[in-house]
Amino acid sequence: MTHKSIMWFRQDLRLSDHPALTKAAAEGNVIPVFILDDETPDDWRWGGASRWWLHHSLTALMKDVPMVLRRGRADDVLKTLIAETGAQSLYFTRDYAPWSGALETRIKNICDGLGVACHRMGGFLLHEPEDIRNGSGDYFKVYTPYSKACFAKGHPRALKPTLNNITWGEATGDKLSDWNLLPSKPDWSKQMQSHWQP
Repeated sequence: MTHKSIMWFRQDLRLSDHPALTKAAAEGNVIPVFILDDETPDDWRWGGASRWWLHHSLTALMKDVPMVLRRGRADDVLKTLIAETGAQSLYFTRDYAPWSGALETRIKNICDGLGVACHRMGGFLLHEPEDIRNGSGDYFKVYTPYSKACFAKGHPRALKPTLNNITWGEATGDKLSDWNLLPSKPDWSKQMQSHWQP
């Protein structure tokens, strides 16, 4: 039986230099999913400009990836998707939003309960926050010494190339157009399109 991994894309909508995706692809079939979760962040959910950016970023990524799009609480959606697909592992990149720690703990508990390997990986920042400590092993409280400690670690490692030959798994999902992420009346995004390219 071929190993199936769910790759939960978050703010890491890319194929290059992606540690979680690299590990998932090495195990077998990868089921790529993006979840639009407006419930967990509550008042911190994405606003109009972020949704515009998300629409165009997903559109670009979906040229190469058969992304499964789902809406709802991320922990509930992932639990359902694991049951539907029979996935044996879940991969995702760590997030640092105020609600993310509790969400990631719930997801780990769900995976443990289902006997699914849960892999939470770095890859969103140049250095993980706990990797930069002062001389007594505590977190920095002042920016200048913190920045000096970051620079002392040297240049970031070279970017890893885009993964090729990923075996994508399948699952059902939403259509991006049904999410209505783009502004329409009025369409205030025209100015953004001339300055930013998602």
